[in-house]
Amino acid sequence: MLTDRQPFQLVEQNLRHALAFYAGSHSKAEVRQMPGVAAISCGWNYPVFNSALLTSAVPGEGGGIESRLAMASVYFRALDLGWSFWACHDMLDDATLRVLRDTCYTFGMEPVLTAPGMFTEELPPPMRPALPLQVREVCDQATRLAFAHLVSLIFDLPFQTTLNMYGSNECWTRENAAFIGYFEDRPVSMAMVCVSGSCCGFYSVGTL
Repeated sequence: MLTDRQPFQLVEQNLRHALAFYAGSHSKAEVRQMPGVAAISCGWNYPVFNSALLTSAVPGEGGGIESRLAMASVYFRALDLGWSFWACHDMLDDATLRVLRDTCYTFGMEPVLTAPGMFTEELPPPMRPALPLQVREVCDQATRLAFAHLVSLIFDLPFQTTLNMYGSNECWTRENAAFIGYFEDRPVSMAMVCVSGSCCGFYSVGTL
């Protein structure tokens, strides 16, 4: 291991870094740090891209889950933006985890997805022959447009939404990069890479 952190801590930290990417999509977007919770506003009224995430374990520094959700709720209500809450179960004590669904209902949220965070210290070589794809990094207007188009199709999102999120985002850096696979000069596959500390996370992975 390159760090003494637990795997879930690396995944959770990387997720916060990845979601902060969307704060680069609008001049009014920001990442607001509050006791025990971070609120990330993308500047647009797209709840899935406006997120609140825990920054410390519950219970612990920052108070209980209700107080942290209350702070996030007040923040997004002041901006008149819909929002989502991303909870790492490993950061919650058993009592909080048992009532997490009811707590979300209290703040007007519907639980919609449980996704495992996958972790590996290394990737083995591919077991199948490589596909005849040409891989290009997202680095200019044409590739950003192609990436937004793929996200729209693969994740069933409005194209204008994905164009706003990815088309002119100022957070495309060495720590936030994306790649497109072209088959016969057509964009067909994609992946986004976010680097935080010693961890490299893969997001928005999909193929038409």
